[in-house]
Amino acid sequence: MSIFTNAPRLRDLCLLSPTEIYLPLDFSLPWLQLTKFEGALHDLSLFTLAPNLREAICLFDPDDDSTVITHPNLRSLTTQEESGTDILEYLTLPALQHLAVSYLPSHDSLADFLLRSSPPLISLSFVGDSYGTPFNSWGQCLPSTLERLEIRDASADGLVDSSILNALPNLRTLIFNGVAGGLDFYFLVEYLYSRFKQLHTFKLVWENDPFLDAETYGGGPPWSGVRRNDTISGHLTRLAQSGMNIYLGTHEKSYFPIGGAAIGRDFV
Repeated sequence: MSIFTNAPRLRDLCLLSPTEIYLPLDFSLPWLQLTKFEGALHDLSLFTLAPNLREAICLFDPDDDSTVITHPNLRSLTTQEESGTDILEYLTLPALQHLAVSYLPSHDSLADFLLRSSPPLISLSFVGDSYGTPFNSWGQCLPSTLERLEIRDASADGLVDSSILNALPNLRTLIFNGVAGGLDFYFLVEYLYSRFKQLHTFKLVWENDPFLDAETYGGGPPWSGVRRNDTISGHLTRLAQSGMNIYLGTHEKSYFPIGGAAIGRDFV
């Protein structure tokens, strides 16, 4: 049955419920005028029915095999794959600017999608590999247009590969969220110094409270004779004072002291 036939200004469609409402539905909608969709999908018919769609936030739970579909106008895609199904495998999105992926079976899937679509991405958020897949084994596919990069749930080993990140000339924001394990602070400081004129924001959020060596990171006790500017915290403070927005810590606590604040202060 037809619905909303007399709603010429309808642009956004949100179908959410505790049990999920899946497309396709048993009634028709003014698909051609839709520019935003949020909900669950059983197949990819949405991307055929709504050629003017600009933004999609979706859970993808296919009930059959799907073929690859090209949507020429989609600008933003956020996936919420709770079932472990990778929607990127079935889409080619040449106009995509913003991509947030909640599930990846492997980084090869993301690399294949980016190489196939060649999108002018501005922001990218995806789940990392907690087992430490080398970043440089797939990161070459990242487009040079990228300004914001977020990697979630990754191990600290090999987290930052300067050869890849240096190939992103427009990168302004770099976020590592839910990091497991320690970090090479000296490499981190060296990298941030090399990018301080370009990188506006650097954020690293550990999954659990890390163990930080106070003498190395914080400069040790006052009688140690170590100058604060020669410590990791001193270098980070200097970078922050130059204008870089830096956050190191957990979701509840900051471990980055600015101006001599104590290590491990609560972040509010």
